[in-house]
Formats: sequence, structure tokens, C-alpha cells
Amino acid sequence: MPGTPLCPRCRGHLEAGPIRLAPRVDPGVPCWALGDYSEGRRATVLAIKEHGRRDLCRPVGSALAGAIGRLRVAGDLDEDLAGPLLIVPAPTRAVAARRRGGDPVVAICRAVAAELGRPPRHRVGRGGASVAVAPILSLDRGAHDSVGLTAAQRRANLAGRLRIRAREARRAIDWSRQRAPGMDPTIVLIDDVLTTGATASESVALLHDSNLPVGAVLVVASGARRRVDPERSIRPTRW
Repeated sequence: MPGTPLCPRCRGHLEAGPIRLAPRVDPGVPCWALGDYSEGRRATVLAIKEHGRRDLCRPVGSALAGAIGRLRVAGDLDEDLAGPLLIVPAPTRAVAARRRGGDPVVAICRAVAAELGRPPRHRVGRGGASVAVAPILSLDRGAHDSVGLTAAQRRANLAGRLRIRAREARRAIDWSRQRAPGMDPTIVLIDDVLTTGATASESVALLHDSNLPVGAVLVVASGARRRVDPERSIRPTRW
């Protein structure tokens, strides 16, 4: 029901991460999720995407912001904690965004930025570095719904259909240079769900080719395998 807040159990599922992923299609950068695509995380994602529960973007954004903070403090993302942060939403098909009354991934990213810009607990870095949402990626009309597709089919579906919004990219670069001259921004690609890693991989490659190297991929929930690397696990503690 609209306006009904998350129950403590669902909120706990969101705040339990991040966990490191080992997707079948490796984007070449670290991939993290708040947890598996199950329980409260799955219910929350479906409520936002299929039932118009945009009010839930705020607690999801808070959980992702906390994950970014823990990754930075742990040294898994931008060790100096000082540079600007660009949050890039993963691309959504325009027809799906219209059907849902807007792009839910962009809405989640804006909630992340709002939370990270709220001092003092969610300050991005020691000096309160700037954070911005950069909706740089877009999908051509020829891209189909990827539900049920294999990893190879997902990559074929995206081939030649993923684009950089040149104006948005220039705006993001100019913003970064103004905030921190001489420093490269930390770029985090955010999506709601990672399944095979195909979308993340294609997005990371395109951004890299556009001189916008991604530091990490972070998603709300994942159907991919977890990476077995206990020495690099991040405990779900407050930061």
C-alpha cells in the first residue's frame, strides 16, 4: 500500500550488505550488492518497479549510501575519500520507464545522492566531497526486455543499442572538474538487480571508452554468485 513504510525485517535485509559478487559476465570492476535477490530486497525492488512505490526509493537509497560509505572506509572504493563521486544509473528501456511513470533506477540514484549529501553521518568523504547523479547511459528502442534471456542473449540484445548521452557526459565531467580540479571522480554504476552481469559489463566498457572509468558496480539485489573472498568481506556495521 502506498505510504506504508518498510517493516523492520525488510529494512534489515536492505542494510545487511554489501556482498561481493562474481557475475558470469565480468565487468572488469568490483561488483557489490546489498544481498541476494530474495526476501525483503526482492519485495522492495518489485514494489518500486511494478507497483509504483517510489516512496521506497528513500530507504533503498539510504541503504546503498551506507554501502558506498562502508566500501570507501574499507578502501574498496576511492581510498582517499576526498574526490567527487558520480553516481551513474544503469540504463532502462524508455518504454519501461514510461510505463512505470519514470525511471526507477534514476529515482533510486537520486535518493542515494540525497542521502550521501546529508551531513554528518552520510558525508561522502572526510571533507564532505560532492556527489552528483549522472544519467549518462541510454538504450535504443531496439533493446528488448531482458527477463528470461541468457547471458549471451543479453549481450546480443545490448550490442549497438547502448549509448552515451554526450551532453550529460560533458556536464558530469565539467561538474567534476569544478568541484575538484586535477582530481578524477569516483564513478559508481548503480542498478536495481544484477543477474548475469551483461548490462553492467556493457555499461562499464562504454563508459571506459568515453574516458569515464567506473570504480565499482553496486546493486540493490543480485542473482549472481557471491565471490568467495572472506578477507575482503565488508561487515554490515555503521560508519
